[in-house]
Amino acid sequence: MSVHQSRPPRPRARRPDGTAPHGRGRLPGHTKHEGEGEPTDLHRPIVLRCPGPLVALRGLAALYRVSARQLAALLPAGETRARAEGGHAAGALRRALSDALGAPPLTPAAVHYFHAAWLREPQLVLKQGLHPGARGSLVCDVLLRPGLYGAYDHLELPELVEDLGAVHSPIAGLDLADRCCRATTPCIVEYRRHPAPNHQDVDAALWFVAAALRGGVSRAGVGGHEAHGTPIAAHDIVSVRAVSTQTEWTHQHPSR
Repeated sequence: MSVHQSRPPRPRARRPDGTAPHGRGRLPGHTKHEGEGEPTDLHRPIVLRCPGPLVALRGLAALYRVSARQLAALLPAGETRARAEGGHAAGALRRALSDALGAPPLTPAAVHYFHAAWLREPQLVLKQGLHPGARGSLVCDVLLRPGLYGAYDHLELPELVEDLGAVHSPIAGLDLADRCCRATTPCIVEYRRHPAPNHQDVDAALWFVAAALRGGVSRAGVGGHEAHGTPIAAHDIVSVRAVSTQTEWTHQHPSR
């Protein structure tokens, strides 16, 4: 297996709070007309990914067999109806859109999750996979801006290192957090899994995109996956990206 390493020219500018600037009235990262009226290819397996709202919108639109523009136009009214029926109740927004479109969404062929990890050699994850018990977030933004979602900042410091350091550093006189940060690199690992039952991933993605359309976030749009003691196999790893340098490692497939 070969590994492809790409290094973008420069990371995008970020505000002091770590958020990427974008214009009002448009999804973050959404350029004019980009992907708004594309036809849906029903012969291609549909993968649900949420690295950002635009990609998530495109995937959801494919599941509903409509264009991204059509789905974006229906989401505000669907969100209003869902809130009237009980807010973030399971499936409320999905059902509202299904009624408006006259059909339920398809089930994605796979769902991608994002896992925060501090790695000594990031590229090895492509060969070895992830350890048992890894947790993944459906929405990558939860890892990049955890404070907005009430989540722990795993890219600031590993939770285990913080807990151990609080107990042992004063006793041993060692700064475990500093040693960890010097020896490892904070990374985001994207991996694939089978879809969750009952369209749970679709529900979370819909709330995420609906909130992004109005310039906000939704904790109902977090979603997630827990391995529960099962490792993530190497062939299910999609990519590994170092957050500080934006260096990315991927399996080099002929189609890429």
